[in-house]
Parts: sequence; C-alpha cells; structure tokens
Amino acid sequence: MPILFAVGQHLLRGEFTPLTLQMQNGGALLAEYQYALLNPISLFSYVVGSLTGRLASAAAVIAVIHLTLLCLGVYALARSFKIFREMALVAAVAYTSNNFIFYWYASSWLPGLVSLTWFVWSAACLVKASENRAYWTLGAAFTYLTISSGWPHTVLMLGLFATVIAGFRWRQSGRLDGLAILTSFIFGGLIAAPSVFPLLAMSQVSARTAGLLNDSDMVVNLYNLLGLSSPFQFGHIKWGSLVEFGTPFLFCAWFVLPLLPFLNLQQLPKRQYSILILLMLAALTAIATQGPDTVGSIRTPVRFVPFLHLFLLLLFGLAASLQTEWRITRHRVVASFSLVAFSLISSIQIQPKVWLLALFGAIIVSLLVLLFMHIRANRPGNESTTLLFGTIVTLCLTRAVLPTNANLPEWKDKSAAIYRDNLADVPTRYSILIAPFGATMDKNPIKARFGAMALTHGEPTISGYSPVGLRNFADRMCVETHGFSCPAAAAKLLAPTALGPPLADLLRIDQIKVYDGDQFDRANAKEVQKDPLLARSPWGGWISVRQHWLPAKVQQELDANWALARDDEGIRTYVRRAPRKWASGSIAWSSAGLAAHSIDDARATREAVVVRGAGRTGGTIVFTRLAWPGYRAEFNGRPVPVTTSEGFLVTVDLPAGAGDGSLVLRYEPPLIRPALLVCAAGALAFLLGLAFWTRIFKRQQRQTSSIVDAPATS
Repeated sequence: MPILFAVGQHLLRGEFTPLTLQMQNGGALLAEYQYALLNPISLFSYVVGSLTGRLASAAAVIAVIHLTLLCLGVYALARSFKIFREMALVAAVAYTSNNFIFYWYASSWLPGLVSLTWFVWSAACLVKASENRAYWTLGAAFTYLTISSGWPHTVLMLGLFATVIAGFRWRQSGRLDGLAILTSFIFGGLIAAPSVFPLLAMSQVSARTAGLLNDSDMVVNLYNLLGLSSPFQFGHIKWGSLVEFGTPFLFCAWFVLPLLPFLNLQQLPKRQYSILILLMLAALTAIATQGPDTVGSIRTPVRFVPFLHLFLLLLFGLAASLQTEWRITRHRVVASFSLVAFSLISSIQIQPKVWLLALFGAIIVSLLVLLFMHIRANRPGNESTTLLFGTIVTLCLTRAVLPTNANLPEWKDKSAAIYRDNLADVPTRYSILIAPFGATMDKNPIKARFGAMALTHGEPTISGYSPVGLRNFADRMCVETHGFSCPAAAAKLLAPTALGPPLADLLRIDQIKVYDGDQFDRANAKEVQKDPLLARSPWGGWISVRQHWLPAKVQQELDANWALARDDEGIRTYVRRAPRKWASGSIAWSSAGLAAHSIDDARATREAVVVRGAGRTGGTIVFTRLAWPGYRAEFNGRPVPVTTSEGFLVTVDLPAGAGDGSLVLRYEPPLIRPALLVCAAGALAFLLGLAFWTRIFKRQQRQTSSIVDAPATS
C-alpha cells in the first residue's frame, strides 16, 4: 500500500517512473507486475487515494472503487449467461461481500481485487463477443485491463474461461462464433504485453522458487471447501507451518448448499451449454485449489478460491432462473437441514475451539432457510429478495464479529503518509531492517517497518517488499519476500568485502535497525515446538538477536564506528558515530585512481557520471543499485558492459584506454522493447480484426433481418 500511495503522489507531480531507489528490495516497480503501472484505472485510483493523505483512507478508496465496479461486473456477467435480473443481483451482492475478497484481497492483496474486478467485465463481454462489434471490442479492452492488473492467477483463469467459452460456442453456433471470442481475448492479451514481458525477464533472476513443486503450501484442504455456506467456518492451511485462520475466508454464500435441495433440477434443459460451461469451470477451479502449490511462477493455490465461488454463484443463479418453481417437500426440507448440520459438524471438526461461533452461524443459516420456506409458501415470487436479505444479514454478522483479518500484520499508520522524496529521486543514505518474518506477530512494534512501511516515515530503505526478489541479493543477505532477514545479515553488512569497504558502505547505510527479539521469544518458541523444520530455516529459528549477534572482529567494527541511538520496544537502532559524506548520485565506490562524479540531477532511471583517470587499465564504478535486469551503460556514446559486484550491485567496467569522458547509466524495464513491438502488432491485429468482424456482424444482421422480413408462404 505505501508504494501505491507513493505512485499516486508521483503521478500528481506529473511524473512516472518504472523504478525507484527509495526502496531497493522491490524497487523495480513495473517489472514487479503487482503495482499495475500500465493499468490506467489503477493509476487513477492511486491518485484519488493519495489525495486523502493517509494510507488507511487511500486503501479504502482503492478498495471501494473496485468493489463497486466488481459488483456491477458480476451483475453484467450473470446477465450475459441469461440469469434473471433478481438472481443476477443476488449473485452480484453475494460475490462483492465474499469473505475471501474482503478479508484478504481488499485488506492486503489489492491486486487480487483489482484483477477480479476486470476479470468479470472481460468475461461478460467475451461471452457475448460473437454478437456484435461493441462486445468484441470491449472484450479486448477488458482483457487488457485484467492482464495489466498484476495478478497472474487471474490471467490464467481468464485464459481458461475464454478457451472454454470459445470451445462450447464453436460447437454450439459454429467456427466464427468461437473465433470471435478467441480473437477478442488474444488481441487484448497482445496489447498487454508490456505489462507481462518485464516480469518474465525478472523470473530469470527471481529469488522465488519456480518450476513444479508440491509442498502443500497454501493448498486448500478439499474438506474445508465444503464450508462454503458456513458463515463461521475458519479452516486452516499450511503456510510454512500449519496456520489456523481467524477469518471464514472459505465462506461463499449462506444459500448455496442449504437451498440446493429445493431446486427442481429435473426442469433444467438436457443440453444447456451455459450450465455445462459453468460446471466445467467450477470443476477445473476446484482442482486448481488442490495444487501443486507452485507451477512455474503460479503459486499459492488458495487464490483460486474466489473463482470457484464466482462460478458456483453463477451456477446457482442460472439453475434458479431456468426453473419455474422451487420444490419444497418434506424430503427436501430434511435434505436441506442435513446439509446445514453437516456444515456445522465440519466446522467443529476443523476448529473445535470456536464451536460456539460455528453453532451460532448454523443457527443463523437455519433461520434463513425457514424464512425462505415461509416466503415461498406465503409470498411466492419474492424468493430472490429473501436470498438478498440473508446475504446482507450474514455480511453484517461476520463483519461485526470479525472486523479484520488477524492473520495479516497491521500495516496501517495513523499518521499522515508524507513522502519527503520523489520516487524517482536518488537517496543519499539508507536504513536496513534485520528482523525475522515472525516479528510481525501479535502487537510487535516492528510492524511499523513491515514491507514498504519505512517509506511512510520518509526513510529510504534497503529492506522492502518484493514478491519477485533478486536471487543473489536474497541469498547473500538472507532476505525474504517482505524484506526481513536472518541474524547473519548483520555480520555480512559490517565485514570487509572483496572491494575493501563493507557492504554497509557500498549500500550507503546510515541506520541499522535490529530486532531485539524479547517480545518474540515465547511466540517463536511455541512455533518451533509445533514444527521443528522452522528452527532450520534462516529466520524461523530466531529467538533473540543477543544469541545470534556478531563475530568478535565485526563486533569491534560495530563498537568503533557505530553507536546505539535508540533501544525502544524491541528495536535497536544503530547509527554511524561519524556521519559519512557519500559520493554524488548513486555512486558507491570507484577503483583507485579513478574519479567519478554524477552530474545534473541523478534519477532512478538515468544517471550521468563524469569520469576522470580511466587510463590504460580502465576502471570500475559500483553503484548503490540492486542489479535488476534492464540496466545498460554508455561511455562517450559507446556501450560498455554492466556487471555486478558482490553478486547484486550494479557495476560498470570501463575498458582499458577509455580515458576521460562521460558515462551514462540507464534503466528500462527488461524486455520492454520486444513487448512494445508485440503490443504494436497486437494493436494492428486488433484494428484489422475490428474491420473483419464488423463486416461479419453486419452480414449476420442482414441475414437475420431477411429471415424476419421474409413473407410467409402458404
């Protein structure tokens, strides 16, 4: 969220940058993909959110904008499947209030909410893309917005949706209808190439594991999925170790299971393609939630749950729309309450400690079922109103009992989020955080520095949140996704490097914030007892920094050149005893005899350096920049190689005999030029396709008109 806020402020200044040095880990903003820097609606929401001046308010603005669009989009998608208006409204309200979306996407994984918003709009238009030019065009436009939203799971699901819809439509109506859907999706995807290609390039250096893995990490227990109509079934999942969730994120809607027996399924058409499509999509999505936990760069199968809920709601609404009446008999009533009882037993088995809350939820659902039967018997035709009322009741109850997700670190800052530096500026100094990921547990004060939160205090940081990560940096400094590191990082910071200066100098670090560990002792000890493997991980076995502090020589370096400035609430802050005057721009070090000085206004994406003394042996300049793919350099107008020092710092090696001159270091998102070519080709293909399909649609309209206007024959 701090990055989204900063991007909004940056845009208000009339600037745009694909890279920031204010946060080194995670600073490749466009290539990180999740920030949706090429999605115009996302950028607009960032700007509006940043005008509030506070992180929490900005998050609420972004969430409300997309939840509103999501509700309208689900309604449009339901109507595209010819679901009755009343049931389409029920599906839209139920899905917009979905617990997974509220407790996870709207609270933390905002790109998931953004991508879902455009997914439903894209799906609604793709379903009808073979009908006229407007839907075909909007299908491509919303496909672009979906892919550029920064959530790979949604891209995969949209591709699956388009393929399934096109296949069924091809079989049902002919080849042209199927091709219309596929071309609308494909052309929109090609235009979105600049959003995706940089991420593909980053995968070559990513710290995140890829390939085909099945450690059952964030894989949904199939039994837990059956709690989709239980308002207070919490569930548990493996997230490193076994984690019991404090929110019912698997809850879909109270009526899906209990009212299923009342549907007169015998009245459904035998060859109803819409039902077959939704059944297939629901089945494939349910399988996807079962893992593997990593397939290529697609990880965390629990993120497929919202798609399963969406397809189930559409299925229920379609089945209710295709029948003439609800069948309420004694046997069906018994079946309905048996399903409620089964859900209650399931909830108690999964989390017996909250059995009373599970019982409360079952009672509420039972009362809503009774209300539904009463309305059906006395005021037929108002069943959808009852479904809507029950949905709002369960929404209010769950939010009242569980207003927030306790499994997420508290990132909200009550103070105004004011950024002292522009995202594109080059900082003069940095801080670094040395703390384990578990330090975000309970009410630990380290949460104020969680992920990118340091930016809210105007502190450029080496630490930071990066879902991609730079492998060499992560390995060397033992840094995980959220910027936390293991105790050994302290020693590596202060020990001399192969170049001579310690990493703390090469990274321009003026503050070292170290987690003391006192408040983490008891909680972490319990976690280690539960899962012995946790103790073997680089940061999981952290008990106290005093037990994992510095080797003697490094301790001497700390004592001689660093002073303990603050020691409050478990965080020790060390600062340099003698303030350092760093070189200009982002220059960290240059070889002996070489003078390098940044000129003009050094920016994150471009830095000009005047070089003196690069004689017969050439020279080397190291920059305080993580070596994300995309850097290139020119010396006196000629390309020179960009390499790395210490495995992760941008380094330029000047050739022998280079002499004096000007060095220009540039950054552009990796593979952005091929991506722009693909985008241009996609745009051209879209225009040609638009002309082609316009002719096809007009011809079909003329044929339809001629059939309608043909005189009747005796």
